[in-house]
This record gives sequence, structure tokens and C-alpha cells, in this order.
Amino acid sequence: MKIGKQVFAVLAVVMMAASSLHAGDSVGNTCAVCGKVVSDTRFSAVMEEDSKMRYFNDIGCAVKYLKGKCTSESRECDFSMRVFDYDSAEPVHIRAAYYLQSRKIKTPNGSGIVAFKEEKNAAGFLKAKGLQKKVLDFEDLK
Repeated sequence: MKIGKQVFAVLAVVMMAASSLHAGDSVGNTCAVCGKVVSDTRFSAVMEEDSKMRYFNDIGCAVKYLKGKCTSESRECDFSMRVFDYDSAEPVHIRAAYYLQSRKIKTPNGSGIVAFKEEKNAAGFLKAKGLQKKVLDFEDLK
């Protein structure tokens, strides 16, 4: 695990302890990018910005939103962004998660991106689905 990923994992634990966010909280809200209703937590993301919750029905929408707001080196603007573990729906800081991206993975907006809290779970998903891809970090998604 990279040092930066360890720091974000610790920050994520602290943030989650202070937050009452539950996986189901995002379902039924409107995506801040595409305007569609969030229907499946496994592919969604959420962040608090300016005391307002922003929801994303696809991790690809969240990545697009951050690209429009942040420079590639900036980490301050995504401090509160969380994705949900594909298996457990547990919130994970966007920079602490492990990702898979494939056209063979069907997501609400077609990004094909899913997130996992543990790298071994992402690797297991790859193997189970017969995908010839690698496990990605957040930076790989940009």
C-alpha cells in the first residue's frame, strides 16, 4: 500500500466515525452531474461540499465532477468524497478505494467503474468475472 493511500485510509476512518452516512442514503437522490436518480449504491458516490450533500449515480460521474473542480495535484476538493464498496456498500474515501474499470461491468452511466475497500476483493472480482484488467488507484481513473 502506498504511503499516500495509508494517510487517506486513516483520514477516511476518522471521517466515517464523524459521519452518519449509510449506503442507502444516496439512493433516490439526483446525481450532481447527469441529473439521473441514484438507484444502486454499488456504483454511486457522495460528498459534502459547502454544507450540501452532492450525490453521483455512477463513480464515473464523481470522477468527471472532480476533474472539473480540481487540478490533478489538488486533494483538498475531494476530501469528503466517498464511494461505496461493491460487496459491502461500506463507504470508502475515494482515494483509499481500489477500482476496476471495464466495458464488461455494467454501471448506471456506462463508466464501468466499481470500487472496493480491499485490493484482494477487487482482484477476486476480476478473477471471478474473467476480466483481463488490473486493479486501479483513484489516480488511474483520472
